[in-house]
Amino acid sequence: MPASSGPPSPRLLLISRHAPYGQSLAREALDVALAAGAMGMNVSVLFMEDGVYQLCKDQQAELDESAHVGQLVAALPQYGVKHVYVEAASLQDRGLSAADLEPGTATLLEQIELQALINECKVFFCH
Repeated sequence: MPASSGPPSPRLLLISRHAPYGQSLAREALDVALAAGAMGMNVSVLFMEDGVYQLCKDQQAELDESAHVGQLVAALPQYGVKHVYVEAASLQDRGLSAADLEPGTATLLEQIELQALINECKVFFCH
């Protein structure tokens, strides 16, 4: 008889707010998302503030970066992270639009949708 899967795990919302290069914070947030997804957790990732730059097209990794941040973002679905979002206001504040992002990497959220996402998540990790 198969083991019961039990109640679904609480939804984790990881909020990434840092630019992709010049520091390790963006990379560390993606590592947390990849690890949580690989462990079967119900993970969503939200890119906001300077974190939206992680989703931009044609990024150039610095020489000391071991993995291109864009490659890590692209790997999220392979690790079980099915929900990736970007805050529309953060894009607008930086003079960016959805056309500046890698196609298909994230769902654009307006303020009301962002609030609904936050309301449905139970665990938050802001990085």
